[in-house]
Amino acid sequence: MIFAIENGQFYYEDNLILQDICVSVEKGERIGIIGENGAGKTTLLNLIIGKLSLDEGEIFVRKNLAIGYLEQNGGLESENTVLEEMRLVFGDLLSLENKMRALEQMLPTFNEDSVEYRKCATEYSEAKKRFEGLDGYNVDVKIKTVLNGMGFLGLYERKCSTFSGGEKTRLAICKLLLQEPDLLILDEPTNHLDFKTLFWLENHLKNYKGAILMVSHDRYFLDELSNKTWEIKNCKLKEYKGNYTRYKELKAEWAKTAQKEFDKQQVEIAKMEDYVARNLVRATTSKSAKSRVKKLEKMERLEKPDLSENIPVFSFEKGVDPTKDVLKVVDLELFAGDKKLINCGNFTVKRGEKVAIIGENGTGKSTLLKSVINSFGKYEKDFVFGKNVSLSYYDQENSNLNFENQVRLEMWDKFPKATEFGIRRALGRMLFSDEDMEKKISVLSGGERARLGFALMTMKSANFLIFDEPTNHVDLPTRESLEKALKEFDGTVLFVSHDRYFLSSLATKIVEIADGKLQENEMGFSEYLKAKEAEKAKLEQERIDLEKAKAKTEQKSTYRGAKERAEEVKRRQQLKAAEEEIEKLELRNLEISSCMQTEEVASDYSKLKPLLDEMEQNKIKLDNLYLIWENLT
Repeated sequence: MIFAIENGQFYYEDNLILQDICVSVEKGERIGIIGENGAGKTTLLNLIIGKLSLDEGEIFVRKNLAIGYLEQNGGLESENTVLEEMRLVFGDLLSLENKMRALEQMLPTFNEDSVEYRKCATEYSEAKKRFEGLDGYNVDVKIKTVLNGMGFLGLYERKCSTFSGGEKTRLAICKLLLQEPDLLILDEPTNHLDFKTLFWLENHLKNYKGAILMVSHDRYFLDELSNKTWEIKNCKLKEYKGNYTRYKELKAEWAKTAQKEFDKQQVEIAKMEDYVARNLVRATTSKSAKSRVKKLEKMERLEKPDLSENIPVFSFEKGVDPTKDVLKVVDLELFAGDKKLINCGNFTVKRGEKVAIIGENGTGKSTLLKSVINSFGKYEKDFVFGKNVSLSYYDQENSNLNFENQVRLEMWDKFPKATEFGIRRALGRMLFSDEDMEKKISVLSGGERARLGFALMTMKSANFLIFDEPTNHVDLPTRESLEKALKEFDGTVLFVSHDRYFLSSLATKIVEIADGKLQENEMGFSEYLKAKEAEKAKLEQERIDLEKAKAKTEQKSTYRGAKERAEEVKRRQQLKAAEEEIEKLELRNLEISSCMQTEEVASDYSKLKPLLDEMEQNKIKLDNLYLIWENLT
């Protein structure tokens, strides 16, 4: 056990936030913390890190426990460059390296037989041994591995202060991962992450040595990483073994069993109370009735299971059906300032489809949606809407809201013909109380503003719904309720989301923005991911095959080169031998010719005949040698 809370209670002013909290964290555990917005998740994290103190109960922390905490939207603020900031994590190790370098400079200044030299050499050897033991030579490799994985490839020398808020949050995650604390606490770490970065972070955390506590609304993230789930509800914390999907199963089983046991006890209590009421005053049965009274008094009564869910109720009415092609995007060129985001993009949204637009951060997803909205009702050659299309739009930035207006009045301004009852009903379905309805929008939380945006959408009978990151700022029950409503909605939906669970549940078509192009994929998100994995595996296999073929070609080339060189050497040797033999035979023929011209040989046929025969044989040899020489040259 590295951390524990026993009988913890916490109040904010006079309001009870957490009650009877009893939890512990073991080394290496991965715990997902879930609950409605405002349930007390972030409060619990602040108690764990010591930022808040319990009003009752005790907290136990292992001695020298290193805790790393990523606050929700907590970005890294620094004037250092990215690389300088990350290297601060290894300050002690880098100081040790500087000491080694200084000792290296000192060593040559001492006589090798001196005491100073031996002392310096020993100190250097010990520092080097410690530096190598701490893997000091791989500091920059570790830093760049994390930075590249989190999307900062090639940005090492850029100042941290020049990045956006979301990028600063990612930098904060990088620094925490490099610090490798014993207990890593992450509050909504998947905000601002695209799929590529998200997959990298998940894989990295799977191999993390320390324990992890994570508050997240990303159900895929929780399923991939958590082996235990803490649910905070009605000020209490209940622990479930397993990831988010397993938690849902166990909670359903618990609810069923708890309700059954409660009902059984209620029947038993009712029987005993009825018996007491009928028999307490009778002399013959009074003793038996009093016995039941005592039993009732001693009985530990079960609490009625709270099976209620404080969940928004979504109701989208589509009105009149549009034509088959709701929207055609034709040869679109999309810009953000001077930067071209999309070059000649095309896709079609058909009636009844649920189309998801995906892509890495900065590729132009939200810009594309805004362009669709701005083109509605106008004649645009690149955005062609079908007939009878009625459109409603959810903006994640809430730019369509007047922050100085009251919630109820904002609804009325948008729908002046609506009744008071209709407006209050729409807001009530989104969990706004009468008091909340009179609040200024500026004081609402991110989740409350999101629910106001949804309330506005439900007031309009639109057959084409467009959502920009609808699951941001909302809790898991709200996400699941929205998913259910949109799946049941028989109109058309176009949306941008990073929520993989939401995408898998809803999307019937995927439009991917990559490298300035739009790619239509007539499939759901799960099938899209499988197709991408298959494509990735195919490309990897092609790369492997190409490397093998290249290596084989190089091997053959090397073999041919060696063989050719050997043949060239042999050719030269044969040529040299032929030339030497030719020269030798020609010299011999000259000698024979001179000898044959002498009077002694010329007059004696017996001496002349052998020389003539030898000359004839040499001529035949020379003819053959000349032929060989010609072939070799």
